[in-house]
Formats: sequence, C-alpha cells, structure tokens
Amino acid sequence: MNHTATTSLFSPLVSQIEYLKTNNPDVQFVLSGTGSGIQSSIKLQADFGASLWCIDFQLYSLTQGVARVDATHRPAAPHTYWVPDASAGDTNPGPQTRGVWYALPFIADFIEKNPGKVVEVNLGSDVLMAYAMYDESTSQLSKLALINLRTWIKGGNTGNRGTEKVTFAVSSDKSTYKVQRLVSAAGAQAMGFDYAGPTENITWAGEQWSYSIDQGQGHLVAGVPTEVTHTVVNGEVTIEVSDSEAVLITF
Repeated sequence: MNHTATTSLFSPLVSQIEYLKTNNPDVQFVLSGTGSGIQSSIKLQADFGASLWCIDFQLYSLTQGVARVDATHRPAAPHTYWVPDASAGDTNPGPQTRGVWYALPFIADFIEKNPGKVVEVNLGSDVLMAYAMYDESTSQLSKLALINLRTWIKGGNTGNRGTEKVTFAVSSDKSTYKVQRLVSAAGAQAMGFDYAGPTENITWAGEQWSYSIDQGQGHLVAGVPTEVTHTVVNGEVTIEVSDSEAVLITF
C-alpha cells in the first residue's frame, strides 16, 4: 500500500478529465467498477488494508476532478465490498459485509451531502496521506482526513504497531475539533466480523456493520459513538494515527 502506486496508475486519466472540463464541462467524469482486483486471495483483495487503499484512492480522485467513484459489486468478485447473496457458493460466501466496505461510511462522512473543495495535503510521505475539505461558501477548513497506509498485521512479521504524529496549523476561528477513527485491532488483514469473527472486527467511529448480527444495518458496539472532542492549542491541531488506521477530524 503506497500513494505513489495509486497516483501513477491514475495518471493516464488526467488528460481525459481535462478534456471533459474543456470541451464538455457539463459531463461528469465517473469511475466505475473500481477495486483492488489483484489476482490473489480474498484476504488480500477485500481486507481492511484494501479499505484504507480505497479511501486514499477515492479522495485522491476527488482532488483530480472525478465526480463519482463506483465499486465492483459482482457477488463472485473477491474484491467486492459486500457479498449480497450466496450465489457464488463457497468461492465467495455470502451474504457478508467485507473489510473493504468500511471505506464507504468513512468517505461518506468526509464528503457529506454538500462537499466543498478537497485538497491533498503533502506530508512528504508515501504511506501517510492527508486530505483537507474546505467549505464551498466560506472557503474555511471544515475537515481533515488522515490515512496511514503503513501495513501492520497482528501476529504477523510487522512488529509493534507504530504511530505517526501530525500537526496542522489552523485559523483562529477554530477552537475545538472532533476525532473519529476507522480501526481494527487485527490490523490490515482484518476481514470483518462476517468473514472472520470478532477477532477481525472493524469499526468506524465505534460502529460495526455485519449481516450476521444486524443484517448489515449497522450498530454501535458500545451503544454510543466512539469520538473524542479536543481543544485547539495555540492555533494547532496534533493528531496521532496508528499504522493501518484512518482518522477523520471535523471542525
């Protein structure tokens, strides 16, 4: 998982996006059938690491002028976000919510109904990415998304789970900020509750989606959202993000 791989694979699309902007500005550029469709096991194509990749890919796409990104939904596709039925049999069992699906509520909460301008924040790293959302009417910073793509797998050969600390300077009108986390205690190879049980559970701000528990409707594991409100100190916001984790900061 690294950002350079994403941007290099995306680069052939840039000229097409620019062509539409110039010649057909009313036509939206849409990416369809996307996903980590590599020839490997389900546990690499649809795990939590793929979810983190998906967040980086979709938010980067926004910065490049893509209007919408759609994913693969075939029941037999190993990299599908969820498996709607059992039509693929043992090849790709279902119905299940997969680990990669958790990118979607994170992205939805970052974009919301009226997205502003999304800008990539250069942190000088290939595995630590940041994206800023600016309110369209006020041009003020409203959200920050942080994605740590450094692979960590519990019980694997990746050692102790590391963290990255990032500090952002914010305007004087910002006094507090809310922090929500997309995380799994199992790390990048977590497949979610449906596929692998509670040891590979994934949560977004304390919420879990599982067909076997709630028919995919979603529920708060502890009964309340997991989010923390902090105070801006001396015009700065400091965030720690663990390896194989994503964080959303809302002002």
